[in-house]
Amino acid sequence: MAQKDRFNAVGGSVRGQYDSLIVTTGVQFEFHGSPYAGTPATPGAAGAAPTPGTADLTHSGSVVQYDEIDYVVWPWFVPALRAEFIRTTFESAAAPGVSNPASLLRIIPGVAMLVRPNIKVVVSGDFERAYGLPPVGTWASAGGNVVAPGPGQPSMFEAEQVNTTVAIAF
Repeated sequence: MAQKDRFNAVGGSVRGQYDSLIVTTGVQFEFHGSPYAGTPATPGAAGAAPTPGTADLTHSGSVVQYDEIDYVVWPWFVPALRAEFIRTTFESAAAPGVSNPASLLRIIPGVAMLVRPNIKVVVSGDFERAYGLPPVGTWASAGGNVVAPGPGQPSMFEAEQVNTTVAIAF
């Protein structure tokens, strides 16, 4: 079922630095008119006309807020901490005025180290807490591995991943 998702967003960020301390914060407000795909048409039996699909008229609004703090301890050792908070409400055409809130909190600690003049190692972790996210569908378009509680679970915490990246300059 073809449908258009009218999407409006506005936001901004502020970045400040004092000596070796860098602080960044930002916020974005979003509204989606029809973020979910409707049901597809079903083929008719034995030459009958197909049954047309139906549009999903669910509305969605989100607030995305993030904060990051970096501190240059030495030029070759920079720890950082990032926190992201997303709050989304879903409102359907069938129940106007009734919204189902969902939220996702991500905390991402990390450190960048220059172990040799041409070798940089970055280690970071990803810890997430979800509340009220829908258990169906995929959140792959939101950045890959995102924790979503299963049916009957209103909230879930997960130590998502630890990443190590090595960069070599020649």
